[in-house]
Amino acid sequence: PCGINKYYHFVGGESRQISICIKFQTSKSAGILRKAVTNFLRNAACGAADKEKKTMNYCDLPGTGLRVSRICLGTMTFGDQLSEADAVEAVAYARERGVNFFDTADIYFRGSAGTSETILGTAVKPFRDKIVLATKCGGPMSDDMNDKGLSRRHVISAVEGSLRRLGTDYVDILYYHFPDPAVSVEDMLITANDLIRGGKIRYYGVSNFS
Repeated sequence: PCGINKYYHFVGGESRQISICIKFQTSKSAGILRKAVTNFLRNAACGAADKEKKTMNYCDLPGTGLRVSRICLGTMTFGDQLSEADAVEAVAYARERGVNFFDTADIYFRGSAGTSETILGTAVKPFRDKIVLATKCGGPMSDDMNDKGLSRRHVISAVEGSLRRLGTDYVDILYYHFPDPAVSVEDMLITANDLIRGGKIRYYGVSNFS
């Protein structure tokens, strides 16, 4: 009923797992979310001293000063397998249990790009400044040949679109969703740093690059 991804951060040539991302694939979200969160709170998501209290454990995102929950709620199925009402309920439940890390992407979900960001933006609005919000760009958003990839043009346009849908002035973490062999790493980094200087993102990373 749900998918599990693991977030890793690379520092000094070594990788460290920092969070577990849960993505739901069913409309019966409430019971599944409660079971998943409870199980992780009893095990990987909690320190030994916290297991009886069932309180969330947090990890440092190396090199950033950010602390994120060991559970990250992924939103790939919001608006698709998961209705908007169930998605909002899932986000509220996760937040009540200490989750402060939420992940989406502009292409979610397939066939209706941007829907997940719109739903997530509504769901996190009451506590936006209390969470770490991550999104991704680089996937195809339309049939336009330039409406995809990691060109400076598309990345800036994609971030502006994500901010509108999420209803926020900035995202905490922007991930380049897929590699783009047509764009140099130097250009990718220049664009990301310009977005930081412009106040539109706080940090950046990559996804599916290895």
